[in-house]
Amino acid sequence: MYNINEVENLFHDFFHWNRARIRCIVPLLSGMIQLGTVNLSKSAATFPGTAQSASHDKRLQRLFRQVPVELDQMARLIARLIPLLQFKLTRDRTTWQFGNCPLNFLVLAIV
Repeated sequence: MYNINEVENLFHDFFHWNRARIRCIVPLLSGMIQLGTVNLSKSAATFPGTAQSASHDKRLQRLFRQVPVELDQMARLIARLIPLLQFKLTRDRTTWQFGNCPLNFLVLAIV
């Protein structure tokens, strides 16, 4: 298992983000793993420090509005964090209706 500093350093190496962004995204991922949900508000409640969870939630919303995530880099980082023999890839395709517009999603996930 990795400690927080190692994960922060990996994020910096892969994305070259500033430390403030990295120190926002790493606790988010840790909270998602702990809680088993991708709900930002719930994950924000797990952030360290004395700020209210609503403040962390707003910080996360700003992060996702302002910072583009390059998916190929994210995939490389995930593959680096998880040893090759410990995961399988799975895919799912689904179509949702948003008003009159069909939205087709192809999702690749790590199990």
